Amino acid sequence: MATIVIVEDDELVQEIVARALESAAHTVIPVADGLDAIDCLWENDPDLIILDCALPGKGGLPILQELRASPRFQAIPVLMLTARRSDWHARLAMDAGASAYLRKPFKVEDLLRIVGELLQKADAVQPIVDRSGAEAEPLIDIDYLSTLRSSLGLHDTHVLLGMMADTLDQSIQTLVQALEAGDRARVAQEAHALAGAATTVGAARLAEMCRTIERAPDDRSDRSNQLAATGRATREAIESVLSEDAAVSLSDPLS
Repeated sequence: MATIVIVEDDELVQEIVARALESAAHTVIPVADGLDAIDCLWENDPDLIILDCALPGKGGLPILQELRASPRFQAIPVLMLTARRSDWHARLAMDAGASAYLRKPFKVEDLLRIVGELLQKADAVQPIVDRSGAEAEPLIDIDYLSTLRSSLGLHDTHVLLGMMADTLDQSIQTLVQALEAGDRARVAQEAHALAGAATTVGAARLAEMCRTIERAPDDRSDRSNQLAATGRATREAIESVLSEDAAVSLSDPLS
């Protein structure tokens, strides 16, 4: 089960794609305007994006280029779905970072095959958390955090980190309750949401743990204690980052 955003202004194509993907147990979120696409992607943290080339507001290629320039979306597979027939357009899309290219009109079985292949490849390159800790992701990805500061500025980065620190305990508790209740749908939903929030602030270890839970919501192994411990450690790491940045700002008012 994957969350897939389709950015397509043709309502009929939207409907065909949505029905096909929902029949394969995926969640589909449609967007009709290019200007709304980036906001929708940030809000929903999809596993895959289907993107039309010709869109009102903002074209598919500029959106694709913006996605590939963002640490948040660099690794997410993007399928370009378009009526353009020339090989030149296909090469242009692939050079801009598209993962695959499908021309309209298309066969539903081709769409499902390509989507399945892209999701399988994306899962294959996901880093595996070594539960012994030897290969675990860092609590906070410092390189990503540096990029975030450069993109958003120090103030907005702190606002984002502060929101995560304030809400993290409750989010962890909600997911733990779903795990202990054996509520498969709720586990997948809460794990997906928390993975997206963690990814946004560079909380790499928590994000990977939540993705692992989302991919196997039926796993009845005891993950609650590990999740709670990682959540506490992540919150403390975020608070440490905020404190260190505050100390630097006080010592250097012009920074």
